[in-house]
Amino acid sequence: MQPVLGKVVFTKESFSLRELVAGNYRIIYEIINEERIDILFIHHGARDLGKRLRKL
Repeated sequence: MQPVLGKVVFTKESFSLRELVAGNYRIIYEIINEERIDILFIHHGARDLGKRLRKL
Protein backbone atom coordinates (compact mmCIF):
# COMPACT_ATOMS: atom_id res chain seq x y z
CA MET A 1 0.00 0.00 0.00
CA GLN A 2 1.10 3.56 -0.69
CA PRO A 3 -0.39 5.46 2.27
CA VAL A 4 0.62 8.90 0.98
CA LEU A 5 -1.67 8.41 -2.03
CA GLY A 6 -4.70 9.07 0.17
CA LYS A 7 -6.20 12.55 0.13
CA VAL A 8 -5.70 14.68 3.27
CA VAL A 9 -9.16 15.32 4.78
CA PHE A 10 -8.33 16.79 8.18
CA THR A 11 -5.31 18.45 9.75
CA LYS A 12 -4.73 19.32 13.38
CA GLU A 13 -1.57 20.61 15.08
CA SER A 14 0.22 17.29 15.48
CA PHE A 15 -1.39 15.03 12.87
CA SER A 16 -3.30 14.82 9.63
CA LEU A 17 -5.87 12.29 8.53
CA ARG A 18 -6.09 10.84 5.06
CA GLU A 19 -8.76 8.91 3.22
CA LEU A 20 -9.00 6.22 0.61
CA VAL A 21 -12.32 5.57 -1.10
CA ALA A 22 -13.45 1.97 -1.58
CA GLY A 23 -16.89 1.68 -3.14
CA ASN A 24 -19.37 3.53 -0.90
CA TYR A 25 -16.92 3.70 1.99
CA ARG A 26 -14.20 6.12 3.02
CA ILE A 27 -11.31 4.63 4.97
CA ILE A 28 -9.92 7.29 7.31
CA TYR A 29 -6.38 6.71 8.56
CA GLU A 30 -3.31 8.36 10.04
CA ILE A 31 0.26 7.70 8.91
CA ILE A 32 2.31 6.97 12.05
CA ASN A 33 5.65 6.25 10.37
CA GLU A 34 7.00 4.61 7.19
CA GLU A 35 5.98 1.16 8.37
CA ARG A 36 2.71 1.83 10.19
CA ILE A 37 -0.68 3.41 9.60
CA ASP A 38 -3.63 3.44 11.99
CA ILE A 39 -7.09 3.03 10.49
CA LEU A 40 -9.32 5.22 12.64
CA PHE A 41 -12.68 4.40 11.11
CA ILE A 42 -14.50 3.30 7.99
CA HIS A 43 -17.23 5.74 7.08
CA HIS A 44 -20.18 5.25 4.71
CA GLY A 45 -20.15 7.89 1.98
CA ALA A 46 -23.82 8.82 2.45
CA ARG A 47 -23.18 10.01 6.01
CA ASP A 48 -21.80 13.41 7.10
CA LEU A 49 -18.03 12.99 7.51
CA GLY A 50 -17.55 16.59 8.69
CA LYS A 51 -19.71 15.96 11.75
CA ARG A 52 -17.59 12.97 12.70
CA LEU A 53 -14.29 14.81 12.15
CA ARG A 54 -15.40 17.73 14.36
CA LYS A 55 -15.52 15.30 17.30
CA LEU A 56 -11.74 14.72 17.07
